[in-house]
Amino acid sequence: MLIVFEGIDGSGKSSVLAAVKQRLADLGVECEATSEFGRPEDWSVDARENLMASRNAQEELHYVMGTRVVHHERILGPLLALNHIVLMDRFLMSTMAYQSSLTISEDFLLQRHIGLELPVPDITFLIDVASETAKQRIAHRQDQSKIDQRPVAFFDEARGRYRRATQKLLSVGWDVQIINGEVPLAIIAENVATRVMAKIKATAGVAA
Repeated sequence: MLIVFEGIDGSGKSSVLAAVKQRLADLGVECEATSEFGRPEDWSVDARENLMASRNAQEELHYVMGTRVVHHERILGPLLALNHIVLMDRFLMSTMAYQSSLTISEDFLLQRHIGLELPVPDITFLIDVASETAKQRIAHRQDQSKIDQRPVAFFDEARGRYRRATQKLLSVGWDVQIINGEVPLAIIAENVATRVMAKIKATAGVAA
């Protein structure tokens, strides 16, 4: 089972993922946590450096999709083949939010995802916060990326693209659920964990 956490930078999705993992562990459900970038392997470190140095959306997309394929081949695919529950930080929706442009449409990105035979998440949680909230949270980071340093207007645009991506993916049958990221982390974790447990039970019922 693949559970994906999405949201603009500063939305708290990584913290939510970690809190949900712990809450599910408390309920007796062990999960694997992963992401395409930020891993210790050379391919991930190099890809992040290349991504941050990219000059345009086309270059960014090249590194994102290349890394996504490697991650799936080496990490995600094997975990799913073993029927692990995987909590993943960012996936296709982030690509739609940050790499879509006048020349790279959401439809193109979706078809690229399908063409590469990448999985459809069982649930995608979009952690939604106001752009101002995200910027306030990012201000406390010591090592800020080029995205972190961009103005509020950039975050507004990315947030809007996440909303459009939500509608696009819902229209093709993806389970995308918007979560209010402005409330305390413990409340978010309990809410999301409850929804994941319901999905696990529903999936087990279908399998039976």
